[in-house]
Amino acid sequence: MWMLGWEKGGPDKLAKKINIGDRIAIKRMKGRGKSEICILHIGIVKGVIKDTSNVVCAVDWVATNLKRDVPSRGFYKSIHGPVTDIPWLNEAFRL
Repeated sequence: MWMLGWEKGGPDKLAKKINIGDRIAIKRMKGRGKSEICILHIGIVKGVIKDTSNVVCAVDWVATNLKRDVPSRGFYKSIHGPVTDIPWLNEAFRL
């Protein structure tokens, strides 16, 4: 399971676009001022419950404990997307 909650004015517009089949990743910043993030886990969304201030996803975590360092390219927020075919993303979030 994965859950994102927010207060008014949060990332609700992007979160409401999450659909079954989307890829989701748990990532961590490498530190203040660093240009990389660490991809920890990657999963496929299998179910979605969309509430007024939460999105809860059932996720099949298909790649875990990766510790894959990749360029952040500005992907520091909790949620991004939908994302079109960007070559570095395909490499960073490959299964």
